[in-house]
Amino acid sequence: MSADRDTRGKIWTGPALRKALRRWLAAEEQRQYRLDAVRVAAEIVKLAEEVLGQRVLEARSFRHTWADIAEQVGITRQSAHRRWRHLDEPAEELLRHRDRLYSPRRWGGWREDAQAALLNGEEQFTPDDDHDVDVI
Repeated sequence: MSADRDTRGKIWTGPALRKALRRWLAAEEQRQYRLDAVRVAAEIVKLAEEVLGQRVLEARSFRHTWADIAEQVGITRQSAHRRWRHLDEPAEELLRHRDRLYSPRRWGGWREDAQAALLNGEEQFTPDDDHDVDVI
């Protein structure tokens, strides 16, 4: 069993995890299905590991340290680094991709216009439609 994913590789935890938990609870209620409960519990652990890895990747892409992540998981910084160090390169790529999405693609883009509007005393600023900016 693998986690449901959208086109960008993000994990949709809700549906897959809820479905696995329902199957596990159903197997727990019936004695003859104890072996099924073991299999479903293993699927839940695998799914949880996928989700945890995705969240660590996202945290690293926002420049959280290994110590920050380790504290949340309840392990040492060294253990966190050893376990997820393979995610550092993808996290850097995710950070570069996110910066491209939020940055204007031409000089004198909407950020400069917003700063000028604030300096002129305007309380709100809405980018013009002619600015070449990706919006997520």
